[in-house]
Formats: sequence, C-alpha cells, structure tokens
Amino acid sequence: MIWSGDEVAALNDPDWASVPEHADDNRWAHRPALDWGRVQQARAEPESPIGRVLTGLRHLARVRTTLPHLHAGVAPELVATPDPGVFAVVRRHPVGPMIGLYNITEQPRTVPAWWVREHGLQLEHAQDALNGYPPNLSPDGSVHLSTYQPVWLVH
Repeated sequence: MIWSGDEVAALNDPDWASVPEHADDNRWAHRPALDWGRVQQARAEPESPIGRVLTGLRHLARVRTTLPHLHAGVAPELVATPDPGVFAVVRRHPVGPMIGLYNITEQPRTVPAWWVREHGLQLEHAQDALNGYPPNLSPDGSVHLSTYQPVWLVH
C-alpha cells in the first residue's frame, strides 16, 4: 500500500485525530496534506534521501506496468520459504510464474534453488525484473538477497 506522501518520504500526521471528522478513522494518520515543498525538493535533488525515494517509487511503477503477473486478476499466493527472514509471494500467470522474494532482515539471506524450482522457475532462465539482470546466486546456486532486498523473479 502506498499512501499520499510516501513518494517523498513524508511521515504520518501525528495530529490526525484533532480533526473531528477524522477522529474515528485512524486511516487519516496516513493521509497528511501533501507537502509540495518536499515534492519540489525530491525533483530538484534526486540524490537526496527524499529524491531517492521518489526515483525508486517511479522505477517500481514503471517495472510494474511491464509485468502481467501483477494484474489484479492474478491472485497473490503467500508461500513460506525455508528462511523465515524471507517473505515470498508467488503469482501464477499464463506467461509463467513470478516469485517475489523480500529479505525483511538486517542480514543477507538465501533461498535455495530447489525451492525456486518447486514454485515453477528455473534459475538459469530467470531474471530479476527490478534490475533486468539474472538473480545474484550464492556458490551453492541459492538466490542471494542483500539486507532488506526485494527480488521479482520472472522467466
């Protein structure tokens, strides 16, 4: 879920409940008024933290448009990996599966090649749609994930 302001790394609104119409709906914590100064800063300083967030979300949006696997009609399937520090989502589409791997830890992690094959992808034919390259493999053939790294594997 991406809320308004996330694209420029805006924080939640700590005063959301002070508006009587919002007080009973905590979703307003994530809906502060857009700070156009942050937007201008992100555009003017693409290497700043705010600019990098905007650039990164734009990249994700562009990649997403190229992947039919992410169409709303393709149900996501949450799948346990052998490593509890890696969150995985498989989406099965007629063009082939997509496996989203997300390292949710501060340490590098791996996902075994047999696990990826078991979910329909051959690593020798896979690429990470986020960067356009083959996945980073460990010496034993497992998918290597850096700290907090996401990987979208497709054929």
